Amino acid sequence: MAFHGTADRIVPYRGGEPFGGDRRQIPAWMRPTDGVFTLPAVPDLATRWARAFGCGTGSDHTTGPITRLTHPGCRDGVRVDLYTVTGGGHAWPGSLPFGIGSTTTRIDATKTILDTFTAPSH
Repeated sequence: MAFHGTADRIVPYRGGEPFGGDRRQIPAWMRPTDGVFTLPAVPDLATRWARAFGCGTGSDHTTGPITRLTHPGCRDGVRVDLYTVTGGGHAWPGSLPFGIGSTTTRIDATKTILDTFTAPSH
């Protein structure tokens, strides 16, 4: 399960270099030794996870600024869900406005994750 804003400049939703390409902002412990630092697009990464767990083709549902992409039928009870917050920055949905950029209170990411772990297995 992942939550990600489309306007996140630290970990860009569409992929690319973090921090808008300003490598001085990347902490030293995160810098790769070869100097190349390009992140994959977030939806592509969710699709890779779904493939790794043998999930079916994803389908999405949008409510307000939030789109939930769900991949059904994963093996071993795994769930692969991506919650995309349109216009959201590098901030936790449902929390106080900490982080960089805007967030939303239309979903509480912490509660959503905890509910997933406490839901009975199917």
